[in-house]
Amino acid sequence: MKPTPSDPALDARLRSTLRQVAAAAIPPGHPEPAARAVTAPARRPRRRWRPALVLAAVLVPLTAAGVVLGREYVDQIPPKNVFYTGVAADGERYWLVPSFHDNPCDPALPHPGIEWLQEARNSVGGEWASAGFTYGDYDGRTCAVDEAPWLADPGRVGVGSSRLGADEQGERLYVVGAHPTVVTLRVTVGGRTFDVGTVPVPGRADGPRYAAFPVPAGQPIEVSMLDGAGAVVPGGRWGADGDGHLSFLTKPTSKSQDSRSASPGIEMP
Repeated sequence: MKPTPSDPALDARLRSTLRQVAAAAIPPGHPEPAARAVTAPARRPRRRWRPALVLAAVLVPLTAAGVVLGREYVDQIPPKNVFYTGVAADGERYWLVPSFHDNPCDPALPHPGIEWLQEARNSVGGEWASAGFTYGDYDGRTCAVDEAPWLADPGRVGVGSSRLGADEQGERLYVVGAHPTVVTLRVTVGGRTFDVGTVPVPGRADGPRYAAFPVPAGQPIEVSMLDGAGAVVPGGRWGADGDGHLSFLTKPTSKSQDSRSASPGIEMP
């Protein structure tokens, strides 16, 4: 994905702040505390787009297109249109929402994919700080996402991570985009195993499913992606070290899955 022209100094500052995350997720559908709807002062929104690194695991492509999205002023917390909510061990909340930033290639269209937001980095009256995430092959020239190659293979998965907390010293949060047949992520960390349910974006019941979960910082994890019958989907086992670098624990299901190497994950600005 080609980044759009950017301010070199700001770009360097964003890159220098890259870190990572984890904690304890609230199951999808958990009642969300009432939103504090506060109107921010009337200001002209500023939108800045920055490239974000994307997790690509050994053996299996994990190139869910990552974009650190521009910021606008926060009018309420929790944000609007939340479809997934979680809470870290220290009480910090995080959310997944359908992407609400403009498409840089066509402002008349929304940007594809979802965004994730962390409470510690977003406050009413301030500017939104979010990370963009898509499931599929992202074309930076057209800002389009081709989901077809990914939907043809249940083992294709996108994974991003960041450290929670305003000081980026909290748990490590993993955000996962998975095939529509993957309804559960079985996570093992520190000798403990727990299940995390996945959910689709509202209005796309047959589309990719998403989940987010935190784990203690520095802890390696193993994840199995399960279908509705509780079976691991083909190519559906992966792991990450304490810094969020991925590896796959099952053989690739196609030659195209045998050509990627691990890289750092998507980070918040």
